[in-house]
Amino acid sequence: MILAIAQSNPKTSLRENLADHYQLAALAIAENADIIIFPEMSLTGYTREQAKSLSLTLDDERLDELHKLAVDHEMSIIAGAPARMDNDLFISSFIFSPDGTRSQYIKQNLHGGEKDFFSSTASCNPTLSIKDNNVSLAVCADISHPIHPCNAANKNCTIYAASIFYTKEGMEEAHYQMSEYAQMYEMCTLISNYCGEAWNLESGGKSAFWSEEGELIGELSPDKPSLLVVEQRNRTWKSKKVDLHENDK
Repeated sequence: MILAIAQSNPKTSLRENLADHYQLAALAIAENADIIIFPEMSLTGYTREQAKSLSLTLDDERLDELHKLAVDHEMSIIAGAPARMDNDLFISSFIFSPDGTRSQYIKQNLHGGEKDFFSSTASCNPTLSIKDNNVSLAVCADISHPIHPCNAANKNCTIYAASIFYTKEGMEEAHYQMSEYAQMYEMCTLISNYCGEAWNLESGGKSAFWSEEGELIGELSPDKPSLLVVEQRNRTWKSKKVDLHENDK
């Protein structure tokens, strides 16, 4: 299995962010990745006040190219945005699968002022089966609630994949938590984070992957849009870094 963990610097422009997604997806395709995972609200940039106006639905035609990339290259794509569903607004990870289906994971644990803008639910929590691995998704504050990775382990998931927006100050704790969860549940863990400024804050980068023993297999820089490619061979994980150069965009 080959995973691609994207680290990006989303703007408040869906058009610009989609262009970044296509570029990072192209790098993942070149690495024969089976799945690429983007940060929280990667399609819109992290927002609360503008979330309703920027929100998307699963069948939004502006997402058709991501759908096509997933099908044409047999690669699952996980991308985040505010999502409208049943007249409520959620923080969602949209899932584009190689078989042409679209689904979503909904953030279960909101924090701070998010509750003033978003709803939460545990009813949208699919498990992805990819190359003999079961992948469970999480979004940001989910990883601060130990019951969340515990539930993933109880579903026999082998990979716990979190899309986050963390500042530099929060990344040490995030790395510690994800390593601990990996060891505790014998389950690989990963985080896909922002880099650069977002929502008037400096994000922390350092997207990373841990083995089921809690060993840090690979980690990106704090401040560059790039891709961490992790490959499993004979139950051993190896990683490489692939930069997204500004002149390639």
